Amino acid sequence: MLVWYALAVMELNGGYDFLVERGSKVRKGLVELGALTTVLKLQVALDADWERANIMETLADIAARHSQMKSRSDMAALLSATSLELLKRRRCWNSVACKGEKLNFMNNKPTETVFRQLALQEQSKVTTVDSILAGAIGMDSRFTGSKAVYTQAVVSLVVALRGSSEVISKFSRSEAGLAECLQTLAAEALTDEGENVLAVEVLWTPSEPGTVISQRELIEDYPELIRI
Repeated sequence: MLVWYALAVMELNGGYDFLVERGSKVRKGLVELGALTTVLKLQVALDADWERANIMETLADIAARHSQMKSRSDMAALLSATSLELLKRRRCWNSVACKGEKLNFMNNKPTETVFRQLALQEQSKVTTVDSILAGAIGMDSRFTGSKAVYTQAVVSLVVALRGSSEVISKFSRSEAGLAECLQTLAAEALTDEGENVLAVEVLWTPSEPGTVISQRELIEDYPELIRI
């Protein structure tokens, strides 16, 4: 079971959950009258190739580098690094989705509940996709030689931030809109030395080298994605 803000790195099927321990000052800040938080989910679908440097292997490397999560600044560095890597692959983007909510005492919705709901939704999709492919082609599928192995890839960022994030208002289903969102997210992650980052979860699929997700499977498992 994943625990909100428990110091841990939880490996998932194609993703890692990074949460940082909540101290008394943080707890007070989250329930303070009028306190505002933003919870959002940003998803990017890309064209990928297992034979060449791809986003899946890059994210695995980022996860390894950030495996020792001890502070909010560590989470902020993870969020910023992931956002910037997605920006570098602009030419590979094909679809995008964004969902977010700004919360305060008037919403009557705990930030951690909203974050966990979004995260669990994406975890279930990753597990479903990998399970389907395991039955179809086997999880031990590998590419061989220099033959290209093309696949669709999906990267999901689930984030909780203190304050009002501009990502939600800047989002548009276009290449330029996605670029602006990722730039904003990378910048917001590092404001106030990363102290505004409350929780981050990064998930991606496929995760097993050689596993292929078709365009049809992408549409079936991620109907919220819109072509750009």
